[in-house]
Amino acid sequence: MLDFTQLFKIIIIFLLISLNVNAKSITETLTEIESLTRNDSLTAQAQLNTILLSINNASYVEKLRWIQLSLFASAVNSDKKYLDLTMSTARNLLQKKSQLNSSWLLLFQFEKEQILREKLGLLAPLQAISQQISIHENLRLSAYFNRLLLFAYIDEAIFDLAFDTAFKNIQQWQQLKEPYLALEIAVEIIELQLISQDIEGANRTLQQAKTQAKQLNAKNTLISLNEIESRILFIQQKPHEAIKKLKYLLEKYKIKKNDVNYPSIIYELSFIYYQIGQYDQAIQYAEILLSNSDPAIENSSIAAKMLLAKSLVEIGDLTRAKKFITEAKQIFTLKNDHFGLFEVDKTNIDILYKSKDINGLYKSAKSLVNRVINFKDNQGEQRTKRANTIVQVDNQNKVIDILAKDNTKQQKELSVTKKSVQEQNTYLTLLVLFCLSLSILFIWLLFLLRKIRVLANTDVLTGITNRRHGLELAEKRLNKKTQSTLCIAIMDLDEFKSVNDTYGHDIGDKVIQLAVSQSQVALNEDDIFCRMGGEEFMYILSDIDQIKTIQRLNKIRESIFQSDTHSLGINRQISASFGATHVSDPQNKKSLTDYMIEADIALYKAKNNGRNQVQS
Repeated sequence: MLDFTQLFKIIIIFLLISLNVNAKSITETLTEIESLTRNDSLTAQAQLNTILLSINNASYVEKLRWIQLSLFASAVNSDKKYLDLTMSTARNLLQKKSQLNSSWLLLFQFEKEQILREKLGLLAPLQAISQQISIHENLRLSAYFNRLLLFAYIDEAIFDLAFDTAFKNIQQWQQLKEPYLALEIAVEIIELQLISQDIEGANRTLQQAKTQAKQLNAKNTLISLNEIESRILFIQQKPHEAIKKLKYLLEKYKIKKNDVNYPSIIYELSFIYYQIGQYDQAIQYAEILLSNSDPAIENSSIAAKMLLAKSLVEIGDLTRAKKFITEAKQIFTLKNDHFGLFEVDKTNIDILYKSKDINGLYKSAKSLVNRVINFKDNQGEQRTKRANTIVQVDNQNKVIDILAKDNTKQQKELSVTKKSVQEQNTYLTLLVLFCLSLSILFIWLLFLLRKIRVLANTDVLTGITNRRHGLELAEKRLNKKTQSTLCIAIMDLDEFKSVNDTYGHDIGDKVIQLAVSQSQVALNEDDIFCRMGGEEFMYILSDIDQIKTIQRLNKIRESIFQSDTHSLGINRQISASFGATHVSDPQNKKSLTDYMIEADIALYKAKNNGRNQVQS
């Protein structure tokens, strides 16, 4: 609820905007509001509402920015009513029928679902429209799509693909000169670096982001970055410094329970106290979160319940722990949150172990292992090697069945002597450790496999597909029965040896990275782009005619030639020559090598004719 002071403040802002909005351009007003969303989201929301009439006559990009900022404000403020108003306004602003408008409205609807977070599972729908988005060749649309895709990957804990998407997305927002959105993605990159145990990289990215947040006067983001810094301190085994930093944030910024950053700071305090064994303090802070009825902390309440249940288990209050774990399980089940249910199973095992419920412990431990084994993220080819490298399900079940039989026998002996009870407790401990070890090993193997697969197929310097994997993909594309038109092109950077000789190999590497970045401007998602070695690259472009092929290659060539090399310390332009050949025979009678030779001949022709051109 707004108090009188906040209400008075918003009324004054309404009056000021009414007097000044016409004196400024809509773009300037939106930029000021965007800054305000990172400091005072309620006031920002009021300003967005005030300029709504002006937005009707604004440019297309200004309309999109108003919708995006309104969605962001409604998310931060947990204002579902304003969220519905924003979606209704979006449909009115983009009512003209076109494929581009339809794509934007679809993405806005997906963002609404992400904000409400009533259930997980937006990854598959987003991936299904990937081709539809790429067809438009619209950088802002693509950037917005990748932002939503990033959050969907994170929700599903597919962190390797999230990394790739995040680095691509931050470059897109930088190219669009959207520093606040680039900063938002930088925060997600830091979180992903922490998940992958890259503490040094996370710290480096964090310091850069803090500098940017200060320059943009993004107070709330700066507070969030300081929270992450406290987490790094904890990881570095400095828990008391982390607690001190969090309490300092509450005091310095006078953060109250209705503020955006309040729930996360209180949760971090509760988590650290739990980890260092100060369970009373952990319970105290978790109960603070649960006692706050403000909807802004609704998403934190489930995490608080889990932390509260774990702390109650440690102090022996199993009755209350069961109550909170049951509530958490209901919410995770409704959201179809597999990882939340995984945490519930682990906590249930602790409760059953402390209550000496042998049958329940056996069932929960087996359920936990099966949940890990049967989990699928539906990423298809990304996971094809999993079955060859993990412990087989049948062997695990046999071991568990054998342990269960011994467990039944020991349970009968409990009534005989005190010694039997002690033996049974020892056995239970081993059983729990064994099952948990299997689960941890399985998850670690999955993560390692994903990482190895990406590394094996990726060029280390540029991050694009390497020669081996690129040739594999090209062979598959060439042998595709339904393939009608295909272009195979070879690109070579002009006079690259002189760059290395003049400026050194470090600058040469940066030139290659810059050329790769610029090369991707005209690529579609189904195109193949790989580094063949040195300064030579290969493109496989499909489903386009020959004229459009040359146009796209020339667009790439021009983008490389126009790139800014001064930031690299080079006082000359870089250019590239292209040789292309086309595959029009659906029977594909020639081999890939034959076509590559044709492309090489065309490349030599481009070099001999003066370089910086496309020949076919």
